[in-house]
Amino acid sequence: MLHKEGMRSLRSRPIPALVEAATLCGLTDPTASVYTPAAVAELLNQAVAGLGDGELGTAAKFTLGLVPGTATWPVADRRRRAAEAYHVQPETFRKEPEHRVLEQVAEEIIKLCRHAALAARGGVADRVVERPALPGPGSHQIAVRTAAGPRTLWLDAMPVELLQGVDVIVSSENVYFEMAKSYGGSLSAALRRGGARTDTTGAVLEDVISDELTGWVRKNGRVGRPVAPGTVAPTGAGDLVGQGIRLLLHAAVVVPRSDGTGYDVPPETINAAVHAAFALAREQRRLFEPELSSIGLPLFGAGHGGIDPHLSFRWIWSALRSELAAGDFAVHLVTKDRDHAEAVLGVLAEADALDHPGVV
Repeated sequence: MLHKEGMRSLRSRPIPALVEAATLCGLTDPTASVYTPAAVAELLNQAVAGLGDGELGTAAKFTLGLVPGTATWPVADRRRRAAEAYHVQPETFRKEPEHRVLEQVAEEIIKLCRHAALAARGGVADRVVERPALPGPGSHQIAVRTAAGPRTLWLDAMPVELLQGVDVIVSSENVYFEMAKSYGGSLSAALRRGGARTDTTGAVLEDVISDELTGWVRKNGRVGRPVAPGTVAPTGAGDLVGQGIRLLLHAAVVVPRSDGTGYDVPPETINAAVHAAFALAREQRRLFEPELSSIGLPLFGAGHGGIDPHLSFRWIWSALRSELAAGDFAVHLVTKDRDHAEAVLGVLAEADALDHPGVV
């Protein structure tokens, strides 16, 4: 209702749940009988501030009319400006991203309430679980909470060239399914390099993974045409089988800009790609002997895609927590960048998802 009618509606139509949340967070006087819409507005501003100043936070501000001067704008005008922040058309924004933005704001409000409740019991108000320190490069176990109980999440802080025994690796690709140049520094480039068959001098004899992905593009009639963002395509792992990697899943999350100035990674596409990757891994698992049992994910778009790693993992986690709850795959997060690994720990702490503060 608030989204459709805008902030001005707060003066005439109090929303009981938001009033209760504002009171719990200490923004109103619980003994006062006068309703104060300013308290609810402050609650919303604090919640949106928790989303940061990137695409998600900017879109949330326009969606709810929190940008100065937009409180009285009709929903179509606010949607248009939010869509601009996401680099998509308003109709595209309305179908999926808008819902995700509102969900993220709601989660931030719940987080504020939880912190306030803890503080009232004598706990720490600013963080329910302190972010654990990352011991260093290597493979680390993180105990996390899910709806189905505690699960283990593996954080592999290392180049993929050093990774061993993860059955399935998911790679970020552009929507044309053109892998990165093999001399590059991205995950896509490293997988292409590692999977290629070479002679004793290192010269490439067969570009195995890239060739197979190109074959998928031809088979599905997408030569020269983009696939829908979030599409996932499988290929073999080429010579990466020597590391115990048996299947690659290529997730189309990177959208080249039409003016050639760079790339966009629509955050909601990250969420879709995670679910699609797990669905495809489940389809493929029984084609292997022994069955596939582990899957590794990157921080989609946090490299050349330019997305802040915290934002990337927030969207990953919104999908991953339910996939983890299923318990049918050991789940790894793969990144060679320490700041990306630290972002994972930070987001898990912010989301109160850590089962205990230690990282092994």
